[in-house]
Amino acid sequence: MVLHGSDLVSKKRVVITGLGVVSPIGIGVGRFWKAALEGRSGITAVRGFDDLPLEAYRSQVAGQVLDFNPAGFLEPTQTDRLDRYAQFGLVAAKEAVADSGLRLEKELPHRVGVIVGAGMGAMMMGERELTKLYQDRKPHRVPPNFIPTITLNSASGLVALAHGAKGPNLTISTACSSSAHAIGYALTCIRTGQADMIIRVLLLAGPLHWVQS
Repeated sequence: MVLHGSDLVSKKRVVITGLGVVSPIGIGVGRFWKAALEGRSGITAVRGFDDLPLEAYRSQVAGQVLDFNPAGFLEPTQTDRLDRYAQFGLVAAKEAVADSGLRLEKELPHRVGVIVGAGMGAMMMGERELTKLYQDRKPHRVPPNFIPTITLNSASGLVALAHGAKGPNLTISTACSSSAHAIGYALTCIRTGQADMIIRVLLLAGPLHWVQS
């Protein structure tokens, strides 16, 4: 689709109606905002990766979501088969939809879209399974859902399935500007008439690609 200047100068008002958060300083908008006002830091010593020789790295601190228990938010199949990256997206999107006060079942499914901004994809499962592959040398042991789980657009598809959204569905990956581009494209989708509502998600997850020796 080619957009002209007149298409982008729409006077249609677009607003953010709901928020959802999964972060190192709190899960849920209330806890996150309280911690932010108190000036709490989410940076701690890296933990939970016993198979990594952390002592060999110059940096051993990170912003980890340490109190996230997927069983408290998701179905059993989603806790076992989905990457942590997608789990964060599902939980945050669910809170945002609830916070909006909108009932998506009353909306036309093809007018509701999902736009995700992600610098990296489902690295947790990718790192785990590739490590096992090289260590065990058993390629037939790779899970059948490995490829669809590690793709960048897995989260946008899963969020759409969870909320019955059949409109524009896209994952934008432009490094650290992914979030800004995603919210900008969501705005464009609404102003150009492609959708009436967009669930927009920013995702960051995965240990090894942030670690430098």
